[in-house]
Amino acid sequence: MQLAIDKFGRMVIPKAIRGDLGLEPGDHLEITERDGTILLRPVKEQQVVQQRDGVLVYSGEGTANVGDAVREGREQRLAHSSGWRK
Repeated sequence: MQLAIDKFGRMVIPKAIRGDLGLEPGDHLEITERDGTILLRPVKEQQVVQQRDGVLVYSGEGTANVGDAVREGREQRLAHSSGWRK
């Protein structure tokens, strides 16, 4: 398959290839040159929230200590409930 580069250095990736790779407008490609060959590779960021079995699941990396967050939440609930009873 051949394609042309226009006067601005642009080229169009055929629709069939874009479809096979799941490329959409705004997606990024990594370009490398090796031994006179140009290699384009899709750069796909992993989605941090994905749907699995109808449930949204967070699959990214945590940025906080979960134990500290649970402890802090527990302390806040206890402080709130103790003050409420008085």
